[in-house]
Amino acid sequence: MAEAMALWLGCMEALVFGRVKMIFASDLLEVVNDIRAAINPTALACFSPLNAFWQDIKIFVASFETVCFQHVPRSCNSLADLLAKCALQELGLTPPLFSSLME
Repeated sequence: MAEAMALWLGCMEALVFGRVKMIFASDLLEVVNDIRAAINPTALACFSPLNAFWQDIKIFVASFETVCFQHVPRSCNSLADLLAKCALQELGLTPPLFSSLME
């Protein structure tokens, strides 16, 4: 769910800042496949607990000139993972129990 929310927020922020060409990457292949299926006009209906996010993203995608959702293996995504963890910690959104694990 966090990954879907991140994509949703990323789409919203990109539009707010006037971005029209975007590449979104995720290390969760299931999320990438779900969103690709949801925005594909010829695909069958996507039945997912995250369907509300996918439907919103489908609306956002129509506002971009070009957009791509791609899978990046977790082993190639370690810098983004570290930056996300640092941002959460900086914002005080990391539960104290996990703070020591992130160091």
